[in-house]
Amino acid sequence: MIYAGILAGGTGTRMGISNLPKQFLELGDRPILI
Repeated sequence: MIYAGILAGGTGTRMGISNLPKQFLELGDRPILI
């Protein structure tokens, strides 16, 4: 079996995004994590 863990916590201040947690960002028109 293959397992994967996707770590996407935090606010993303280094990305210039401070008002939305990274796990709620959208890639295209879909959220990164569902």
